[in-house]
Amino acid sequence: MFDAICIPSGAKHAEALMSNGRAIHWIREAFGHCKAIGAIGPGVAVVLHALGLPEVQVTSALDSDDIVSSYGVVTTGKYDATSAITDALEIAPGKKGFASNFAYEISKHRCYDREWTS
Repeated sequence: MFDAICIPSGAKHAEALMSNGRAIHWIREAFGHCKAIGAIGPGVAVVLHALGLPEVQVTSALDSDDIVSSYGVVTTGKYDATSAITDALEIAPGKKGFASNFAYEISKHRCYDREWTS
Protein backbone atom coordinates (compact mmCIF):
# COMPACT_ATOMS: atom_id res chain seq x y z
CA MET A 1 0.00 0.00 0.00
CA PHE A 2 1.17 3.50 -0.83
CA ASP A 3 0.68 6.62 1.27
CA ALA A 4 -1.34 8.38 -1.44
CA ILE A 5 -2.72 8.08 -4.94
CA CYS A 6 -3.40 10.77 -7.51
CA ILE A 7 -5.62 10.45 -10.56
CA PRO A 8 -4.36 12.98 -13.13
CA SER A 9 -6.36 14.88 -15.72
CA GLY A 10 -7.19 13.43 -19.13
CA ALA A 11 -10.60 12.36 -20.41
CA LYS A 12 -9.39 9.20 -22.19
CA HIS A 13 -7.38 8.14 -19.15
CA ALA A 14 -10.33 8.73 -16.83
CA GLU A 15 -12.59 6.69 -19.10
CA ALA A 16 -10.10 3.82 -19.15
CA LEU A 17 -9.68 3.90 -15.36
CA MET A 18 -13.45 3.88 -14.76
CA SER A 19 -13.78 0.68 -16.74
CA ASN A 20 -10.84 -0.97 -14.95
CA GLY A 21 -12.04 -2.91 -11.92
CA ARG A 22 -8.55 -3.11 -10.42
CA ALA A 23 -8.13 0.66 -10.58
CA ILE A 24 -11.51 1.20 -8.92
CA HIS A 25 -10.63 -1.35 -6.24
CA TRP A 26 -7.26 0.37 -5.66
CA ILE A 27 -8.98 3.72 -5.04
CA ARG A 28 -11.47 2.10 -2.66
CA GLU A 29 -8.66 0.36 -0.78
CA ALA A 30 -6.74 3.64 -0.43
CA PHE A 31 -9.87 5.31 0.89
CA GLY A 32 -10.54 2.45 3.29
CA HIS A 33 -6.99 2.67 4.63
CA CYS A 34 -7.47 6.43 5.19
CA LYS A 35 -4.81 7.36 2.61
CA ALA A 36 -4.74 10.69 0.78
CA ILE A 37 -6.39 10.73 -2.65
CA GLY A 38 -5.90 13.47 -5.23
CA ALA A 39 -7.70 14.01 -8.52
CA ILE A 40 -7.48 16.60 -11.26
CA GLY A 41 -10.03 17.38 -13.99
CA PRO A 42 -11.71 14.29 -15.43
CA GLY A 43 -9.87 12.24 -12.78
CA VAL A 44 -12.39 13.63 -10.29
CA ALA A 45 -15.14 11.58 -11.99
CA VAL A 46 -13.05 8.44 -11.45
CA VAL A 47 -12.88 9.12 -7.71
CA LEU A 48 -16.63 9.80 -7.59
CA HIS A 49 -17.31 6.59 -9.48
CA ALA A 50 -15.03 4.54 -7.22
CA LEU A 51 -16.21 5.92 -3.90
CA GLY A 52 -19.86 6.74 -4.49
CA LEU A 53 -20.11 8.50 -1.13
CA PRO A 54 -22.22 11.67 -0.99
CA GLU A 55 -20.37 12.81 2.15
CA VAL A 56 -17.13 13.25 0.20
CA GLN A 57 -17.24 16.61 -1.57
CA VAL A 58 -15.30 17.17 -4.80
CA THR A 59 -14.83 20.05 -7.21
CA SER A 60 -17.71 20.57 -9.59
CA ALA A 61 -16.08 23.04 -11.99
CA LEU A 62 -13.53 21.44 -14.31
CA ASP A 63 -12.48 24.85 -15.61
CA SER A 64 -11.54 26.19 -12.17
CA ASP A 65 -8.32 25.82 -10.20
CA ASP A 66 -10.14 26.10 -6.86
CA ILE A 67 -9.39 23.28 -4.46
CA VAL A 68 -11.89 21.12 -2.62
CA SER A 69 -10.51 19.01 0.21
CA SER A 70 -12.92 16.62 1.91
CA TYR A 71 -12.03 13.64 4.09
CA GLY A 72 -8.51 13.54 2.68
CA VAL A 73 -9.70 13.64 -0.93
CA VAL A 74 -8.21 16.70 -2.67
CA THR A 75 -9.68 17.69 -6.04
CA THR A 76 -9.37 20.50 -8.54
CA GLY A 77 -10.80 21.12 -11.98
CA LYS A 78 -7.51 22.05 -13.59
CA TYR A 79 -3.85 22.22 -12.71
CA ASP A 80 -1.83 23.84 -15.44
CA ALA A 81 1.45 25.74 -15.65
CA THR A 82 -0.15 28.90 -14.25
CA SER A 83 -1.57 26.94 -11.32
CA ALA A 84 1.82 25.35 -10.66
CA ILE A 85 3.58 28.73 -10.66
CA THR A 86 1.12 30.26 -8.20
CA ASP A 87 1.13 27.18 -5.98
CA ALA A 88 3.27 28.29 -3.06
CA LEU A 89 4.40 24.73 -2.28
CA GLU A 90 3.56 25.42 1.32
CA ILE A 91 2.31 22.27 2.99
CA ALA A 92 -0.99 23.63 4.26
CA PRO A 93 -4.72 23.50 3.52
CA GLY A 94 -6.38 26.36 1.64
CA LYS A 95 -8.52 27.41 -1.30
CA LYS A 96 -5.65 27.48 -3.80
CA GLY A 97 -2.70 25.22 -4.46
CA PHE A 98 -3.46 21.62 -5.36
CA ALA A 99 0.09 20.47 -4.58
CA SER A 100 0.10 22.27 -1.23
CA ASN A 101 -3.23 20.78 -0.17
CA PHE A 102 -2.35 17.30 -1.41
CA ALA A 103 1.04 17.41 0.31
CA TYR A 104 -0.71 18.46 3.52
CA GLU A 105 -3.04 15.44 3.36
CA ILE A 106 -0.10 13.12 2.65
CA SER A 107 1.85 14.60 5.58
CA LYS A 108 -0.92 13.50 7.96
CA HIS A 109 -0.17 9.90 6.84
CA ARG A 110 -3.83 8.96 7.30
CA CYS A 111 -7.11 10.84 7.30
CA TYR A 112 -8.82 9.60 10.42
CA ASP A 113 -11.81 11.86 9.74
CA ARG A 114 -13.03 9.03 7.49
CA GLU A 115 -13.58 6.75 10.44
CA TRP A 116 -17.19 7.70 11.02
CA THR A 117 -18.90 6.68 14.18
CA SER A 118 -22.56 5.87 14.42
